[in-house]
Amino acid sequence: MIPIYRLIHYIQLTSFVCSQCTNALLLYLIWAYARKVLGAYRYLMIAFSIYAIVYNYVDMITQPLVVVEKQMYAVVNHGMMRYTGTLGFVLVCTFFLLLKLR
Repeated sequence: MIPIYRLIHYIQLTSFVCSQCTNALLLYLIWAYARKVLGAYRYLMIAFSIYAIVYNYVDMITQPLVVVEKQMYAVVNHGMMRYTGTLGFVLVCTFFLLLKLR
């Protein structure tokens, strides 16, 4: 039986790959085919797609683990940056900020 945290990481990795592919396809379709149809609205769609790409990279680097226990809410850095000190902390805070801006 696979431990639950490994299963979560496999799901995160699969979601990352799917998201990168679909956002890249979306960017290509907006740029190549939707110039006249969407007008200025395409810039907003491009911005959202780029935001999603950046968000996914931060999510993969930090691999945040959200812990909710009664009245406590904590976000823990569980990714490859967990032993880097300040940089890992800044990336987890960036992930949480991007999560709240969504």
